[in-house]
Amino acid sequence: MCVNANVAKGLSAIKVRDMGVDSLCLIDLRSAKVYVANHIEHSINLHSMEEVLHFIHNGNITKPILFVCFSSRRARKMAENIVGRVSNEIYYLDCGVMELAGVLESLGINQDKDSKKIFQDDNVTSKILSVANDFVKTHNSVNKIKTESKEKNK
Repeated sequence: MCVNANVAKGLSAIKVRDMGVDSLCLIDLRSAKVYVANHIEHSINLHSMEEVLHFIHNGNITKPILFVCFSSRRARKMAENIVGRVSNEIYYLDCGVMELAGVLESLGINQDKDSKKIFQDDNVTSKILSVANDFVKTHNSVNKIKTESKEKNK
């Protein structure tokens, strides 16, 4: 599919399925806590423009990028803001990520039986969510320190 590199394009869950989820680099913009609880296999969880650019440039990502989130609002905004900063084709899911997960699972794609077993165990789930919460707190603290450091250096 040829797309102008300076335009972010919305894709439906069906279109993503038809393109092949493996042909895309999926970036999930939801919180770490929610991502850990349920996400599309092989997606990566990033939150800021800086994280996304670092990942794409340092990871030598050549696949088209598909941003996903709960409702498509954050995905569309990130896609529109990143266009022109990378050479990849940029897309956003024009529906919620759970709709895409449902479409993929209906075809037997993205079925990780072991992860489903893990998330059925409430003790494991609470431990995972606790670790994710600690990660988010640490991530926020690091960002605060970076911001304060930048302000001091101005």
